[in-house]
Amino acid sequence: MGKQAEYQRELQLLLSHNQTHQELETYLMSNSNLPGPRGNLELAFAFADVMAELSINQTHIDRLYRWASISEKNAGGNDPMVFLPFCALVALSAIHYKIDITRKQAIIHQLQTAANDGRWRIREAVAMGFQRIAERNVAVIVNTFSTWTDRATLPEQRAMLTALAHPPILNDDNTARFGLHLAGKIMSGLQTLKAEKRNTEAFRILKKGLGFTISVFAAYLPEAGFPFLMKWAVVEDKDIRWIIKTNLSKSRLTKHYQKQVNEILSIFNQ
Repeated sequence: MGKQAEYQRELQLLLSHNQTHQELETYLMSNSNLPGPRGNLELAFAFADVMAELSINQTHIDRLYRWASISEKNAGGNDPMVFLPFCALVALSAIHYKIDITRKQAIIHQLQTAANDGRWRIREAVAMGFQRIAERNVAVIVNTFSTWTDRATLPEQRAMLTALAHPPILNDDNTARFGLHLAGKIMSGLQTLKAEKRNTEAFRILKKGLGFTISVFAAYLPEAGFPFLMKWAVVEDKDIRWIIKTNLSKSRLTKHYQKQVNEILSIFNQ
């Protein structure tokens, strides 16, 4: 039995017999691998998978929202307790497909709120959560992000990009094309950002996200991706130039498209 399957079996037992939830919380936190550099993703995913197969009731949903609401003040970024909101966000996304429209909308709102969290683990849970939803119905995510684009915060923009840069949903050219479209709108907005906005943590995480997601979209849709990279390579903006150069350094592009990469890189030497 693999580790994730073992986690699933143990979680199923806890969920079927535990009434106070304390045992379940203790189990998740004690096996979280926190504090430490890498949380126990296998356990978080096992929990989400088990929740996705359960007959969901209000008690389950209330518990997930209670965990999701645990603040940074009460559970810092490396505290074992932060694993509870992490698991809750991924699990809420895993059950999204099987609940009513009102609850679906509430989950999307919860993910949007959490995208602005100061803890990087929570922001990663948001991206993973959106990916879970997209794996079952990518149109939900595309439609949601389309309505957010013009008013999204910088961390929300980063969440959208990283959620879309997910190989299982990029076999459809339309998803990769939408990813490039979204990246273009975000880059256009970036050009108008004042220096004080660029000197923030929110901008730093968005810039880092732009620095790899565009290459993911381009690798899946090179006929649109390389013209996109060429278009933005000529823009005289130090942050945009960094974003384009960083994407061009990724092996997913250099391994298969070195000629196109070199052609765009030559612009920076002119």
